[in-house]
Amino acid sequence: TVRKSAASRLKTYISNTPAFSAQLGFNQEQSISDGVMTKAEVDSEYFDTHSAFDTSTYRFTIPSGEGGNYLFQWGIYSYAANTVNNIEYCNATIRKNGSDYIASGYDFRDNEIRSAHYGQSALFDCAAGDYFELWGIIKVNSGTPSFYGGARQTFFGAMKILT
Repeated sequence: TVRKSAASRLKTYISNTPAFSAQLGFNQEQSISDGVMTKAEVDSEYFDTHSAFDTSTYRFTIPSGEGGNYLFQWGIYSYAANTVNNIEYCNATIRKNGSDYIASGYDFRDNEIRSAHYGQSALFDCAAGDYFELWGIIKVNSGTPSFYGGARQTFFGAMKILT
């Protein structure tokens, strides 16, 4: 008789789901208005265990019965479509149920740049029906700013964690 250890038996019943990972399409660019908070169009899924991420609204909704603690991660690659350094500041924000929840960003007004990648990860306490979206803003001194897809450079994901 082969007996499993308590840890291996427990592992059989535990998974970090629901979970999803999505990005702005590979080598896609999303032009945005200068200095205007804009939803990132992360419409290319790597995986979505519970079909909880909507690629048409770019929104992750906590499924029924799946409230709890979630680890979120996100990033935006900001790009100024110009040959000069002209990004003044940029910011990535996670919105929960339509309101700003947590943000990260940079201020380059003393030393403007052409591109920047920024984001973070954080733990959120979530209830069934809560929804989350990735938003960003780029302020440039000239030209048209963009979120850039690249190799998963603008991305959004989450997974339920055990407590």
